[in-house]
Amino acid sequence: KKGFDVVIANPPYLEARSPEFTDEMKASLQSNTKVRWGSLARNIVRGADLLIYFYELAIYLIRRTGVVVFITQNSWLDTDYGKKFQNFLLNTTYVKAIIDSDFKYFDSEQGPNINTIISIFYGKSCHTNENLYFARFHDNYQNVTLNLDKLYKAGKQHVVDIHKFQYGGKFLREIKWGILLTSGKEIINLLVVLKEKGKRINQIEGLNLSIGQGLNLSKAYQVTTNILNKFPMIKNSLIPFMTSYDGALFELRRTKYFLIDKNGLNNKDMINEIENLGIKFFDFNLTRKIKPILILPRGVSRYFCTVNSISAFSSSFVDIYDNDENITEEAKLNLWLFLNSSIGWLIREVSGRKSLGGGLLKAEATDLRSFPIYFDFRAYSQIKEIFRSNSNREAMNYFDELNSSEHKRIDEIVFNYLQINQRTQERLLEILNSLLINRIEKSKT
Repeated sequence: KKGFDVVIANPPYLEARSPEFTDEMKASLQSNTKVRWGSLARNIVRGADLLIYFYELAIYLIRRTGVVVFITQNSWLDTDYGKKFQNFLLNTTYVKAIIDSDFKYFDSEQGPNINTIISIFYGKSCHTNENLYFARFHDNYQNVTLNLDKLYKAGKQHVVDIHKFQYGGKFLREIKWGILLTSGKEIINLLVVLKEKGKRINQIEGLNLSIGQGLNLSKAYQVTTNILNKFPMIKNSLIPFMTSYDGALFELRRTKYFLIDKNGLNNKDMINEIENLGIKFFDFNLTRKIKPILILPRGVSRYFCTVNSISAFSSSFVDIYDNDENITEEAKLNLWLFLNSSIGWLIREVSGRKSLGGGLLKAEATDLRSFPIYFDFRAYSQIKEIFRSNSNREAMNYFDELNSSEHKRIDEIVFNYLQINQRTQERLLEILNSLLINRIEKSKT
């Protein structure tokens, strides 16, 4: 009769990369979402975990005033596919609350070793004047006796950390919800300041900048200069290719590996001989990628942003592109400075995925697109001097770099421009330090 009153579920914990989640299953699910949602289905991508299809089907099955209540893993709050699905939700239903807890309900002995959340959706309209509540309880749910309408009162009693955002506001569309759920008031306040003082990468007047990911080519494409011993005539066809082997440089002046540009090579015998060695040629005609002006790590073990001074491509890094090739040196160094600052680190730390081995953070290009990262510091001579003093060295480990004189000079410019007082500066640095320590410690367990 026009839909169910309630759909409640605990979907299977099946990731998109699992071999059990077959291509045939994905094709069928994708086809069905298009039938149900038409153009809105573009926000439900093929790389989504299985739980996303349970969510969208539940919304489809409820009546206009029905309710959806799910327990799921929390990964969709922080992933690229999850960010797209969050936009889907903002156009199809009213998400009343996303609820997390410090208490761990499953462990590796009794069940899946994952972090779970509760999601509560109301109806099939968007309620743009209402609020979405992000709540994190500090006790086991079975010890908490309150309903959603009393969340704010509980927050004042320190039972729960809670943030609310207007459902029609820009924050929910621009920022991944995992950040809004897990961040304290200091981070939320910082995001407000950044929005007031800065611009996102696509908002800079007179420039056409964008953020993407490197070429992600297999080893077969990568050669060293040793190949010139046998094929010296390809010297002018070598393209620098930045990989993790090049370290954490603040200015990229050299690379260990290169790509061979197939265009301009006319000696077919030589081409065949190189291909017989198992080497693949790079063809500009087969990619839309351009060479980035700035490169940042994606799997973060050390924080750095490097100026690409040799027109290199990157392997699988986060790249910043100048599509019209008209950026000034000052604008480039403004970006470089912020992305090497503690605030730049903090943004990547709260937005990246923490579930990688070895204490690595997986920081995506999508994350940086969401934040204001460009600030007109009007301190070109100072920044240029700092860049010169950093250009010949690599970034050190987190804690040594934080305490280096160069990093402190970077922070001074950023904090002063953002007009962040000394007490708040110290608190933000404490939060950053805590996030770094927790991530490293977690990787050892």
